[in-house]
Amino acid sequence: MKLNVDQLKVGGYVNYSSSTLGLDSIDQCFDKSYFKKYPYTISYQFNEIGFRDIPISGYLKNSIIVIGDSFTVGLGLPLELTYPKQLEKIVNNQVLNFGLNGASNDWICRKLHTILQYFNPAAIIVHYTFTHRRELDKQDWFDNERTLCPVDRVDEIADYKNWLQNHSKIEVLTKNIPTIYSSIPNWHHNVNYDNLIKIPKMLDLARDSFHYGEKTCSAFANELSKLL
Repeated sequence: MKLNVDQLKVGGYVNYSSSTLGLDSIDQCFDKSYFKKYPYTISYQFNEIGFRDIPISGYLKNSIIVIGDSFTVGLGLPLELTYPKQLEKIVNNQVLNFGLNGASNDWICRKLHTILQYFNPAAIIVHYTFTHRRELDKQDWFDNERTLCPVDRVDEIADYKNWLQNHSKIEVLTKNIPTIYSSIPNWHHNVNYDNLIKIPKMLDLARDSFHYGEKTCSAFANELSKLL
């Protein structure tokens, strides 16, 4: 299918290639010993619009779309072990990964609006990130440069209201499309939103000792497949 690259692309990751990324590096990982002993080789290959997925020439208009942050990108895992790719095998349907390392819920909402101008997905999986993240109003910056992540969560009510505003917009966008709303662990302090499915218990960790490991992704993919 033909896509408008300028609208969909995530500058900074376009055709990017590396063996490490963000927390998944010896300098930034949570456990250097675990990182060094990790059994799999990891390669980060981003396509022409900046997503860790197949070339856009292979995109299908009616695929299942997954959007989220680094947990969706699959930081610390080989691509085939990420939950979108494991889900793809279970449901035997193309699953496209629109994950951005460091994404805010502002970005998830904004990007999904653009994505739905080009796709008529069979289903959508929204995997929300931490509610304290925001997207800076810097429209001439790359998407990955616009993420603001305050160290301290000083106003949890404002954080929740910001997420709820984005969620309400997404519900309008996806009203005619089967949609699963989910969240990463500890996405918001002291709030449990019942309509969001949570991942099963963290069964293992990725190479960076923070993100979902292979078994956790497998359990999450199986849980998602039951809802599709």
